[in-house]
Amino acid sequence: MTSPMLLAAEDSKLGTAYYESVARLLAHRSNARISLLSTIAGVLRSLRYGITTIFGPVFFSQDLDPEFYRELARDIGVQLSVGSIVTPKNLEDVLHCWKEAERDGVFCPQIYITDSAQYSNTQLSQLGQLLDKGFSLVFAVFDMNEERDESLSIWAETLTERLTRAGLPRCGSGVAYAGSLSENDMDLMSSRSVFVSKSVRSELYRGFTRQ
Repeated sequence: MTSPMLLAAEDSKLGTAYYESVARLLAHRSNARISLLSTIAGVLRSLRYGITTIFGPVFFSQDLDPEFYRELARDIGVQLSVGSIVTPKNLEDVLHCWKEAERDGVFCPQIYITDSAQYSNTQLSQLGQLLDKGFSLVFAVFDMNEERDESLSIWAETLTERLTRAGLPRCGSGVAYAGSLSENDMDLMSSRSVFVSKSVRSELYRGFTRQ
């Protein structure tokens, strides 16, 4: 089993670029066995340190539906909030496997969103529908300046303007790493009760961490 952290390191990535590479690897690799084993290993490691509420990204696999994670949480006695890293390219596949997932006392379906500037208006609406269903949405923002420039070049609008028009982000969603956020971005997040994760290091290097 090849570690995504090791593969990213082989590309000589440093700092934010390293964690962005990890996100890319998690998004584009689909292997049920890796997802199963890495999830179980993460849960057992967390239990070793007394952590029973666990969240983080997992490898996406069409062969593992959300019920696997719910049953794992129930069988071991933990609370899990996990889900795939999503890109505009794999969104439809993830929706096909995860859209019927429901939140309960032991499991919260969570989606990690990357490449935010590239989503169409229809795709942003689909993400909002997941939030309405009880999903937790985490926007992985490595550098808001780059996201803002890319959004302007594609849509002639800033990312913040597009997300606001789509009703995102809002309560129940968050931002991981939050690189280069402007004061306006932070004011918007504050007004909508959007949480900020500790950092992409804890989100992706550990795989699972306490919120």
